[in-house]
Amino acid sequence: MSTAPGTTTRQAAPQLDDAFDEELERMALAEFEPPIEEPYAPNLLRYLRWQVQDFIKHRAIIILPLALIGLWIGHHNYDPMMLAKAQRNGRDLGITEPEMFRGLVLMASLLLGVAGSVISAFGIVSREREGGHQRFLFAKPVRITSYYLQTFVVNGIGLLATSAVVLALTSLVFLRPVPMLEPLLGIATAYVVVGGLAFLLSTFIRFEFVLTLLLVGVSVGLREAARDGRWWAVMTSWLLPPFEKLIAFGPPQVGGRPTMLSAIGSLLTYGATYIALGVAVLKRRSIIR
Repeated sequence: MSTAPGTTTRQAAPQLDDAFDEELERMALAEFEPPIEEPYAPNLLRYLRWQVQDFIKHRAIIILPLALIGLWIGHHNYDPMMLAKAQRNGRDLGITEPEMFRGLVLMASLLLGVAGSVISAFGIVSREREGGHQRFLFAKPVRITSYYLQTFVVNGIGLLATSAVVLALTSLVFLRPVPMLEPLLGIATAYVVVGGLAFLLSTFIRFEFVLTLLLVGVSVGLREAARDGRWWAVMTSWLLPPFEKLIAFGPPQVGGRPTMLSAIGSLLTYGATYIALGVAVLKRRSIIR
């Protein structure tokens, strides 16, 4: 192509690729988008295996030996002829030996349920914060609340499975049948309410184990004081669950025992409320602390 004398041909300046322009625009707009607080991945179940292993290695390994020690002590000290000896001494306890054995199993199951619930639920959130593991855990897309709720459920199922093993061993050691439905129902109820309280505390503090046990005892004392008409107890006792209603899953000979339906309704309401509050805290409070 010819050109006029004295003029030079200049090449057009290179143009940015359209795709590159679009990428720059997208990056600029991204600065004004609100941050994603809870990334979500539908394959949350990929963590299930590790949660089960965590329960076995850090919780069942504590619950099971303690329960077996209690079983050994109970078997060593239980005397099936105790009622007969008492009757010969002129004392009638008003129950049969099978009823007494059943009552002892129910009471031991309640203790296992409360202690096992604290062990199973403590540190669900705080233990990972203490070790800084949450920085690696949530590096992949996962909804934080869903992950911790799944952990709570896995630990509850693990507690029930461990308790079922203990009850089966009790039957084997004593060579007689033991109740299964009532103890497991009581343990499940205890886990929801006691574990729910521990779960809520775990979102605030790192060492909630002792505080959970302390609040269980405080709750019983507050409600006793409220029945006596103490104004400070009447105003504060409703903040904590009526743990004394767990006796509904104990021996039927206990006086003033509430019905199971009443106990389940009251305790599960408190437990569900604590869990919901814990989820709300997780949504609003930074997990990196």
